[in-house]
Amino acid sequence: METKRKEATRIEITNVQELRRAEKEGLIKELHTSLYRGYVSRVKGQEVEPYKGRFGEGVKLLSCNQNSTRYSYVTYYIYTPKNEGNENE
Repeated sequence: METKRKEATRIEITNVQELRRAEKEGLIKELHTSLYRGYVSRVKGQEVEPYKGRFGEGVKLLSCNQNSTRYSYVTYYIYTPKNEGNENE
């Protein structure tokens, strides 16, 4: 007997505007901000990358650090249960 499991459909966040809109709608929440070793250009601005790790699934926002060229900021955003693709909630 095969069971059909409905795949969760999540919104695809690819830029900062979509990230802010999803946070405002409650589809994603900010977890925390930390430093990571890497460079983010001040000219290019903030970057959004997908994230799947120990904090869950979501996106990470990479921001420049005005005080350092070696370390930049990373802010983790995690999908909320509201964004699991479950229509009954």
